[in-house]
Amino acid sequence: MTLTVIPVRGESIYSILSRVHTIEGRRSPLDTLRIWTGVRGYKPLSGLPTCLAEFSRHLKLSGGAQRLISNHTHYPLFAHFLPSQRRKQLLEAMIHHGSPKARVGLLRSDLGASDTRRYCPECLAWDLSAHGVALWHREHTLPGTELCPEHGIKLIEVPVTAKFGERELILPEGVTPAQNFNSAPVVDALFFISQQIKILLERTPVGVIDGKVYREILREEGLITKKGSVRQRSLVKAITAWLKPLHGISEFRHLTSTINGDRSWPADLVDVHKGFHHPIKHIVLWGALALDAQSILNSSAAIGEQLLLPLAFEKPIRPSADYLQEFLDQSGSYRRAAKSLGVDVNTLLVWAEAEGLPIKHRTKSITPEKRGAIKRDLLMHPVSVVAQLHRVSVATVYRIRRVSSYPHIQSKNN
Repeated sequence: MTLTVIPVRGESIYSILSRVHTIEGRRSPLDTLRIWTGVRGYKPLSGLPTCLAEFSRHLKLSGGAQRLISNHTHYPLFAHFLPSQRRKQLLEAMIHHGSPKARVGLLRSDLGASDTRRYCPECLAWDLSAHGVALWHREHTLPGTELCPEHGIKLIEVPVTAKFGERELILPEGVTPAQNFNSAPVVDALFFISQQIKILLERTPVGVIDGKVYREILREEGLITKKGSVRQRSLVKAITAWLKPLHGISEFRHLTSTINGDRSWPADLVDVHKGFHHPIKHIVLWGALALDAQSILNSSAAIGEQLLLPLAFEKPIRPSADYLQEFLDQSGSYRRAAKSLGVDVNTLLVWAEAEGLPIKHRTKSITPEKRGAIKRDLLMHPVSVVAQLHRVSVATVYRIRRVSSYPHIQSKNN
């Protein structure tokens, strides 16, 4: 097999297989699936696919199945919420044969286990320009993900209607004019959800986000009584209010309908002894508490159980100042440059600031004096508290802290 397809970071397994099928020109996708995965009835749409050892062998991919898992599947998203043993079982099922979604608990999830074929018109245009081919992105395919985390516009769904069903191998085509929801609160909530999903997909799972982590967070938020009980009524009220703008979307309407009762899902979510919940439920909780993925990940790394068998993720290497400047000039924007480099915008901003490169959209209110005050307060307070004290975003505080980790920058700013 001489065909070489080089996967693009963030491209889904379904997209890679669709590219293979399109290039080879076979009539039946079932034949392509059998040849490349060893299974004729393979389910390529799944964000937690199996037989990745076989697939990576045919791709002749350096890093093998682990590279596919970390860069092209939903494993990182779900692993943040799983203890070490279940992570190990999930990896084994994906690398070889098994039932990954059953091992995670998705088959019993309120949000379902089905993945979709969705694409962003802006991403499609960029992929055609940068890679010469339209791609399916892994962060676009989850239930409840309605907006692109990069562009904030509504994703376009391509329904499964062909005779091969979900095993049909096609690529997105045709740039449809960008659409969106009419209500700003709906857009804000959906954009928040999609951004948190992308962050979780791109971060290496270390600590487990579980009831132990939430109890510490709820204690800081004043939602734990002196006797150690969760103030469930207040918690449910906050989540219900946050979900209200999303009532017109079926997945979130269902979450609202199941929020009350003798044992509601918010109560189970923060219970130390309860098991898996869909990541979107966790993200809804974060939104209701005015938190974000980065602050939660920091808490889980400090409090939660550590991963015993870490997955080998590719760590981006910080380019030189000259290379960064040249790349930014060619790309025209930080967002495009970050996407081409395979990092998030926040990381690229940190690199640029560490090298002293100009950042056009840097907030003018963040003066050197304020930056120094934020760094000093970080020695005494959590990030969320510092953000509130200085009336800046949590992301801004994290960026200042990350830039300060470079010794030559500390001497400049202090």
